[in-house]
Amino acid sequence: MQVNLSQLETQDQVILVGNAPVSELELDTMDELIRPGEVLQFDLAVELMEKEVLVRGELSTVFHCRCARCLEPFDVEVVLPEWTTLVPLQGEEKIKIEGDCIDLRPMIREDFLLSLPQRPLCENGCEADRPVFDSTDESGDGPKPSSGPWEALDDLKLK
Repeated sequence: MQVNLSQLETQDQVILVGNAPVSELELDTMDELIRPGEVLQFDLAVELMEKEVLVRGELSTVFHCRCARCLEPFDVEVVLPEWTTLVPLQGEEKIKIEGDCIDLRPMIREDFLLSLPQRPLCENGCEADRPVFDSTDESGDGPKPSSGPWEALDDLKLK
């Protein structure tokens, strides 16, 4: 997704509407439970400010997930309804200009990655309905419910 700066100099605003392959964003979730979908939908308005480019609009795509609890597949639609970014053209944080264009993909990629769940769970209340069990029951009556990963600290004795 590139924006032509010379086009912005002749127009007050450039509108970008359409679909693009998600593969162009090079989204690497680094999580085997979350994979990007196929299509990015965008509806953006781009304006040239004095030393910056203002981009506003809506972005959406689907991610294919597996529940971290039961491993059932499900899809999550991530919508960024009022997405806004200010792209600096000068100064220390200026964006690289190739030819006469700037690339919006790094900003879009970052905001989608920040919107993803840290631990994807299916919508059927999977985590709330299933107790966590500890198999080290000393009474022999089977597994006992665990209070979670911090349970070991309950027995910690500090001097």
